[in-house]
Amino acid sequence: MPILEGYRHSFLKILSPKPNPSRFLGCMNSGVSRALASGHMMLCGSTALQLRNSDMQIVHFEREPIPENHSIERVFEVVRGALPGDWERKVVHCPTPHHSVFWLIKGILHAWAEKGEVNHIVGDVHYVALALPKSKCILTVHDLNHLYDLKGLRRILYRLLYFSIPLRRCAVITAISEVTRDLIVKEFPFTSNRIIVIADPLPRGYEYRPKSFNSDYPWILQVGTAPHKNVGRLVQALSGLPCKLHMIGLLNNETRRSLESSRIDFENSVNITDAEMVDAYERADLVIFVSLAEGFGMPIIEAQAVGRPVIVSNLSPMKEVAGEGALAVDPFDIEAIRSAIRTVIEDGQLRHRMIAAGLENVKRFNAEVVAGQYAQLYRSIAKCK
Repeated sequence: MPILEGYRHSFLKILSPKPNPSRFLGCMNSGVSRALASGHMMLCGSTALQLRNSDMQIVHFEREPIPENHSIERVFEVVRGALPGDWERKVVHCPTPHHSVFWLIKGILHAWAEKGEVNHIVGDVHYVALALPKSKCILTVHDLNHLYDLKGLRRILYRLLYFSIPLRRCAVITAISEVTRDLIVKEFPFTSNRIIVIADPLPRGYEYRPKSFNSDYPWILQVGTAPHKNVGRLVQALSGLPCKLHMIGLLNNETRRSLESSRIDFENSVNITDAEMVDAYERADLVIFVSLAEGFGMPIIEAQAVGRPVIVSNLSPMKEVAGEGALAVDPFDIEAIRSAIRTVIEDGQLRHRMIAAGLENVKRFNAEVVAGQYAQLYRSIAKCK
């Protein structure tokens, strides 16, 4: 495959901000070198490369659980489950500003005490890179949304502790989409030769569950209620349409008033379990995800895997994640969203094509494929001194 050619020089550039072939030549794994040659591993094939198993200790550093925020933890639970069986896996939970006044000191000390052979910061505790050996550290960045949301001193401190310092303190940075990678490189140009793309895998439990579509009164699912989820425009687009809207996530007073004034029949669920989340998709006739900004867009592939038609934002990375298995619309255009909803409700042949294409699309995000890409990276890092 062309994507796998010319790998050795490119891989040395990825692993070191100042390339040093003598340091990394002996620790390179040819499989991961070839896969990293293009600067990404997101679409490098439909099957994982076969790796020879050997004992290895992988430590995942993640945030302490936060109600309503568990997507990151679910992603890497899937990855761990698909890694070679004889590898040791350890999960270390570290605090964030939500958990403790002394979160920074506690987190750094905890990470230093728990570090292992390969240390992977899998999300939202980037600062623990300060406690880990650089040559044995991988940092996954899911998005930069919070950085852009903050202002003043809080933004300066967050940028410093979650990006500027940690990004310099790791051997390899992984981003979950091309868009996230591009944003990281734009904000932090020094990362350009150490960053690759590895997509999120489909979580466990999402399987095809055919359902008769209720054209008269469809059940519509919206996952997420944060400002960037674009709920306000969705509510306006649904006004007057006969449907049931199921919203996952905490609703603020403004959104509730808007739903009630628009006379939309809605149901709201918060703090749900993984099983309840799967059930929400299975009950839905249509899933809408017209978000304004995402690092990836997990609900898109979750809906596709269950066999539901999806309407998505035509912005990146949502349109790339969805592939041909969704109807993409301008998320800023309320009438376009409304028109897309009506089209899906009224056109049965379109729905069947969308479902078939979605089921094909999710094969790209198979857990074994994604875990295989991480396994290649872990093996290469383990061999580096």
